[in-house]
Amino acid sequence: MSKISSVISDWNQKLNGDTKFRIRRSPAVKEQFFLAVNKFLAHRGYAGRADGDFKGITNLIFGDEKTAGIIFTAHYDTSKTGYTAPNFYVTNTPGFWGDGVIVIGILLLVILGTVGFGFWHWWAGLAWFALMALYTAVSFMFDNKFNFNDNTSGNIALLEIADRVSRELPHLKDKLAFVFTDREESGLKGGKKLNRQLTAALSPEQLAQKLVLNIDCIGGRDTIFRLYTHSDAGLEIAQKIRELSVREDFKIYKTKTFPSDSSPFKKSIPSISLISVKKAKFPVKDLEKLSNTHSKRDNFFDEAMVQEWTDLVVAYLGTREG
Repeated sequence: MSKISSVISDWNQKLNGDTKFRIRRSPAVKEQFFLAVNKFLAHRGYAGRADGDFKGITNLIFGDEKTAGIIFTAHYDTSKTGYTAPNFYVTNTPGFWGDGVIVIGILLLVILGTVGFGFWHWWAGLAWFALMALYTAVSFMFDNKFNFNDNTSGNIALLEIADRVSRELPHLKDKLAFVFTDREESGLKGGKKLNRQLTAALSPEQLAQKLVLNIDCIGGRDTIFRLYTHSDAGLEIAQKIRELSVREDFKIYKTKTFPSDSSPFKKSIPSISLISVKKAKFPVKDLEKLSNTHSKRDNFFDEAMVQEWTDLVVAYLGTREG
């Protein structure tokens, strides 16, 4: 593994240290983020554009996504604090347990509130439900200022890969596109928008020749590498990437439900999500957790892990030179 890149260190400080970039949700901050990224990538030969006015769903696109053989994606928006739904992924955050409390509250409302076991009346169930609804509302009221792993790590990985390609594999530059997707946290909307644009412009045969590599949450305290894909074509490519790693605990999962920006492409383009997780403390095989995302505990950024992932991606790009 190579030494920590200055790109990773510099952008880690910029995105995690500069408060104006911490919460990438308002139109003004998104535009500032675009200008900063555009300046960086323009010096490396990538033409950039924002495909919106930042008030709606606005992806940041560098390169030509229609002609590129590989499209790298990473969502640049950030989540509200605490509440994890609709992520539906095993996590170890206060929000995950809060979701459980909400489910319990709904069950109590439906079962006990309607049946009424002496001490339990319908109004008690309704009060519990109202309390859980209040919890949910409050969860969405406050910004999460700690988004180091989700998805600052993916943003920095895209910049590192683009920098490495411009220096080490310049002949591949025109064959790649880098897309910072918007509103992943509110329903994969940026990924869906990109998929609609590509499917409208290209034939199914052209789409099948592409690859989407989505990078999400690779900089936390998690040490198990995972590749998630949706198709046999994606599975074959994932296996090639896996072969370039010396890690023993590195698994590939074929799934149609992984909640990240590779999912919108499952019927159009072979797509893979890169992510780091760790085993949950439950007696169930392969149960994993994406620890501390969507919470104030997402304040740790493992530069060495981001470097290892980007080294792996660049090595894979090197195998595609022909």
